[in-house]
Amino acid sequence: MSSSKSFSILGKNIKANSAADLEPYLSELKNLDDVEEVHFGANSLGVEACQAIAEVLKTKKSLKVCPSLFLCRV
Repeated sequence: MSSSKSFSILGKNIKANSAADLEPYLSELKNLDDVEEVHFGANSLGVEACQAIAEVLKTKKSLKVCPSLFLCRV
C-alpha cells in the first residue's frame, strides 16, 4: 500500500481460493474508509476470493480506480 487512499497487492504472487486466504489483505482494505484506488493484478485469485473482494469493494464509496481484477487463471 502506497498511501491511505490507495491499496495494492499487485505482484505479490498470492494464490487465494477463499476469503480466508485473503483475510489479512481484506482486513487492511476494510479499514481504508476513503480508498480511491485498488490494484490486485499478478495474483491467482479464485471465485470465492474474488467474491470476498467484491463484498468489500461494494462498501467503498470513494473508489475511482480499479483496473481489471480478472485475468486467466491456469
